[in-house]
Amino acid sequence: MSNPGAQKDKPARDCDGCTLCCKVMGVAELEKKPGAWCPHCVIAKGCTIYETRPSDCRTFHCAFIRNPALDETWRPSNSRLVLAEDGAARRMTVHVDLSRPDAWKREPFYSTFRKWASDIVPNGMQLLIRLGERTIVMLPDREVDLGIVAEGESIAIDRQYTPQGLRYEPRKIPRPAPA
Repeated sequence: MSNPGAQKDKPARDCDGCTLCCKVMGVAELEKKPGAWCPHCVIAKGCTIYETRPSDCRTFHCAFIRNPALDETWRPSNSRLVLAEDGAARRMTVHVDLSRPDAWKREPFYSTFRKWASDIVPNGMQLLIRLGERTIVMLPDREVDLGIVAEGESIAIDRQYTPQGLRYEPRKIPRPAPA
């Protein structure tokens, strides 16, 4: 798959009992931190406040649901990974189930993430691995653990030209104020 974030306008399939996004992702409206089950989630069933759920939950569809090129291996309930694309931020985030913190390092995931990073980072995009509130930046040649990226921070990836060639260096920066 050349574009990890390639998504269709409509979901290609349904959640089919998967509720992992309700655990691994944060929901600001509910003051729910990433890594903890949402109190409104019935695991493997769904949301008890479905009709009035927060807007972030209403609009979210993971990459597995939206992209038919991802096979069943990538279903979050199987992989323990939720892939979320943020086109506006030019970022793909892999939210990892904290009960399986090494899930992103297993195959076929790790080599696929490495390939995606090689494809997208040179084009100014980011591939982030989130373990709860901790953020790891996946680069073409390595990973960099940035720790917790605070609410008022963002991530920049600088290009450094070295005698060995181009090297990417991620760093935390203050998030610009809204215009």
